[in-house]
Amino acid sequence: MVLGTALILWPAWLATGRVAFVAGLLASLVVVSDPFVRVHDAIHYPREFPWLQRQGWFRFLDQHHYIHHVDTSVNVNFLLPLADLLFGTMRRTLTEEELAVHGPLEEAKATPVGTSGPARLVARPRARTPVAAARDAGGVVPALPVA
Repeated sequence: MVLGTALILWPAWLATGRVAFVAGLLASLVVVSDPFVRVHDAIHYPREFPWLQRQGWFRFLDQHHYIHHVDTSVNVNFLLPLADLLFGTMRRTLTEEELAVHGPLEEAKATPVGTSGPARLVARPRARTPVAAARDAGGVVPALPVA
């Protein structure tokens, strides 16, 4: 975060030379970064932020972010999904193949990775799909249809 902030603030100082502008930019970065970190932590550590998870918009962001972890080319901006909508990277659902391999969000939340052991030991066995079988065998994974 320090490097990113420096890469934003230094050019702002060079371009304007105004302390007030750079100070306002720094304050804006702090105001945006804090909710970003808190919401992201609430998604990855579900038991830590129950007050945040009771917010009406949280369920949408939780599902939006889960889809991103299944397909990292979509739902890139989870705090402001409007950017995904504008850039065409928003997805609202998983495909049947993805659900067969990764399961629904509720199943993922039931056993968070990192809380009870390595993922390979805590994952529930599923019916093997062609995608999962190819991946496990070290072969070529067939392309999934674009939703």
